[in-house]
Amino acid sequence: MANVERASHRETPETDRAAALIGQLSALRTTEPMPADAASRVAARLIDAVVVFFFLVVTDIAALLVAGYKVNTGVTVTRALDPLPMAVLYIAQLSALSAYEVAGIGLWGRTVGHRLMKLRVVGLDGQRPGLHFAARRFAVTVVPFIVLVVVWGFLWPSPWSLWPFLGALAVPAAVAASIWRSDDQRGFHDRFAGTRVLMPR
Repeated sequence: MANVERASHRETPETDRAAALIGQLSALRTTEPMPADAASRVAARLIDAVVVFFFLVVTDIAALLVAGYKVNTGVTVTRALDPLPMAVLYIAQLSALSAYEVAGIGLWGRTVGHRLMKLRVVGLDGQRPGLHFAARRFAVTVVPFIVLVVVWGFLWPSPWSLWPFLGALAVPAAVAASIWRSDDQRGFHDRFAGTRVLMPR
């Protein structure tokens, strides 16, 4: 009986290969985060766009109310501010949006959109990028977008006009295309700033 039991547990070439394959599969399993796919990154930016849109609308309306202009009930906003107050408003908005992006990415590795999509921006060393690299990343992508919105905002001064946003969509569209075409899911802004965007497996 003992010989039969020993024979039944005897290793064969087939069992050796099976054990080796199991070992290789176990070695491949990891909990390390992987590069975030383009769809998740676009979704995160759409969330950020909603945050930014509401911020701009609220600050525009607040500035008009502070300046003494009345909000027409549910239809339009009378916008006749002088150029100087308008310029101050846009500079304040740009500063706030810059802080949102640069501080969020540089200090915490994520904005609201990244957090909701469970994404994290890191440097090539796997650590938080820091303010310097976050500012470089911001300068390549978000600054052109905001500049287009601000400049075209002077051309179409109504706060409800969609033309500034529709025209400025060329910038995020170029970013998304560069991510989709990249083998490692890094856009041109990631390469310029030396960053990666990761997501959990």
